Amino acid sequence: MATIQLAGRQSFGVRLKEQIPRMNHGDMVFVMTTYMDDIFKQTMEQLSKRMKQVVVIFIQSSTFISEADRLTLQRFKTEGIGIQIITEEKLVKRPIEVDIR
Repeated sequence: MATIQLAGRQSFGVRLKEQIPRMNHGDMVFVMTTYMDDIFKQTMEQLSKRMKQVVVIFIQSSTFISEADRLTLQRFKTEGIGIQIITEEKLVKRPIEVDIR
């Protein structure tokens, strides 16, 4: 498990791309993001070729999901990348429960 966060001016996609060589082939990778820039898209495509399974969890308000985002998510699906979209509408219908003991 790894947590990759913004560092200075580098985007999340750049930081994630730097971590790819450290990941074992065949691992399952879950990536949670609120933003998909071009480097993120390229990195996901590279990950999907290297890993057994890649799942992108896209967290965004339904009003801010652009047509470009929708097209990217659709392209990811056709490339075999799993997609989960979490919006406020979905959270109202099915809240996420966290139990810390």
